[in-house]
Amino acid sequence: MADDSSPQRGGPLWESDPELASAVEIRLSLPIRGSDDLIELMARVAAIAVQHIAGADHAGITAAFDDFAPFTVAPTDERVSTFDRAQYEFDGGPCLLAARTDRIVHFDLAEMGQLWPDLSITAHQSSIRRVTAAPLHHRAISIGSLNLYTDHSTAATVPTTSDLLSVLLGYLDRGLDEFGLHLTSAALAHELMRGVETRALLDNAIGVIMGLRRCSDTQAADLLDTKARTENISRRDAARRVLDDRAL
Repeated sequence: MADDSSPQRGGPLWESDPELASAVEIRLSLPIRGSDDLIELMARVAAIAVQHIAGADHAGITAAFDDFAPFTVAPTDERVSTFDRAQYEFDGGPCLLAARTDRIVHFDLAEMGQLWPDLSITAHQSSIRRVTAAPLHHRAISIGSLNLYTDHSTAATVPTTSDLLSVLLGYLDRGLDEFGLHLTSAALAHELMRGVETRALLDNAIGVIMGLRRCSDTQAADLLDTKARTENISRRDAARRVLDDRAL
């Protein structure tokens, strides 16, 4: 059960949409014992953003630590990965700007074309017409961004004053601080990269659980969480056991 330390509990989202606020709290109140748990939190945030924020057709997270090449965590689809790779190659774009300036930014295709002409070509080819990026923090220092991408076919624009966006950013910052409490930024970057590499292991285990229980990916992820809690092990170790035993 979630506790009163959940980000923004009792805040505007609880007043405007208590049912959504409660669902988000339940979905995001997972213990952060390792990098795989932090990656899972990021993936859940991205999925919730796409499901519930108007104009957010795709989502992902940019990790932009000093002395490390930026990389993407928990993209909702390949379109995000393609756009982000172009940003990193050109060393510029909305997501990197948000991380480097520690402020929320939003750019449409024309505005991207003025600052990053090559990137705007990638955006056009990927049918992305607008990007909203909000900074993420470790120990109050900006180390990345939550990125929301709007399709050409979508009329809605992501509201940067969204109560839900504020809550999601709160969960991400808390997760980064919880996991990185005793880590330097460099160590946190290494752990995140390790988490990205092991994400495939978790996805494979979730696929096995879906087959065993004939359930959705969300339900399978919840079952994996339950196994990890019950056996007092990390989600990565729980995933390994599922794959080894082909059973829950």
